[in-house]
Amino acid sequence: MRTHELPCKLEFREYVALIQGARPLPAEGRFLPYLKDWHCLSEHPLECQYELPAALSDDWLNSFLLQRPGPSKQADFRFIYFGPKGSSTALHVDVLGSFSWSTNIVGKKHWCFWLPNSSPEAAPSLELEQGPGETVFVPSNWPHTVVNLAPTISVNHNWGNSFNIAGMATVLARDLAQVRRELSDLATQMEGWLTQCDALVKTNCGVSCADCVELIASGILFSARRCCLGQHPKFSSHLDRFACKWSLKMPPPEIVCECASACEGEPTCWTLSDTERAFLLAGTADGQPSSAFDSDTPAVGSTDVPPLPGFSLPLSCAQLLFHQLVRARAALLSFSHSLHDHTCPRSHTTTQSMCTCSPSIRDEEGVIWLSPCTALAVAADIGELIVVLREGCLCDFVE
Repeated sequence: MRTHELPCKLEFREYVALIQGARPLPAEGRFLPYLKDWHCLSEHPLECQYELPAALSDDWLNSFLLQRPGPSKQADFRFIYFGPKGSSTALHVDVLGSFSWSTNIVGKKHWCFWLPNSSPEAAPSLELEQGPGETVFVPSNWPHTVVNLAPTISVNHNWGNSFNIAGMATVLARDLAQVRRELSDLATQMEGWLTQCDALVKTNCGVSCADCVELIASGILFSARRCCLGQHPKFSSHLDRFACKWSLKMPPPEIVCECASACEGEPTCWTLSDTERAFLLAGTADGQPSSAFDSDTPAVGSTDVPPLPGFSLPLSCAQLLFHQLVRARAALLSFSHSLHDHTCPRSHTTTQSMCTCSPSIRDEEGVIWLSPCTALAVAADIGELIVVLREGCLCDFVE
């Protein structure tokens, strides 16, 4: 449990008694208890159930974390918040550069938002009050504060998908670089030094750099399964090979296309030039965007989502998947570039070209590799999916 100022530990029954007035509530501003980040859904899956609307359900982050092996009941970013009037959350940016949303079950909150990179001393860019049954969406990297204007219970998720995954990968790479600098004197003394550095990143963020590549690859499967094209014979067979090659778990079968009406659009079919096709399949790590695709990926922190070449908004389900693939591939290329000075675990010093060691996400013991080689190889395979989607499946949908 976290509080307004100091952490403390209470039994839940003690906390409820405190809120209900059976125990004296400390003076406002000194020590208002605020239950935050309670993993209620993970700890009590049968008692705590709710369904997400389609707009909030394309969640690569929690989908990946919930598929990871291990007994932990606190591995995800799905929380319950429960606090009295006057309890608050200080100015902060959400973990990992993630999106977040908050739905009030009961109570009222006052929110203040600042634009990314703006001074916290400036006046808020946006203020609003949130009532019972209302949901607030928080974009990536927007500093914000929250004050409970009445006793409040809310459901909160941090989440991410192709539209902010590049920013999340940037946060992880930046944190790893900082840990490496702080522990650089141990680099030659500690066995598995880089792995230990990444373990500290995971302790802080809940996700490691080694997890990041698998998270993106798993996200592709998650989004494709939610799209009508996940059932397309040609594209589905390529997805199966992609999942098998990288030892990924397929999403559960109940995840189906939730936007069938959008699939009735008229996606455009193109013929790829040899240069475009070669770029998508190359998996280079030069950090330069493709003029045909990646130039349409907004910079980290951008709230503007431009239309794809040949597409107009709103996008159909199939067109949206294409956009997601393009963004995921761009994120992996950028991420691999941030790891360019790392050494491949197979005693192979990486360069700016594709590694020839045929990397896999995990070693023989199931440990995830932390290597730019893996990121580049997954990016190349996503490029192949883009080629299949653009040259084949979209044309079939037009027909």
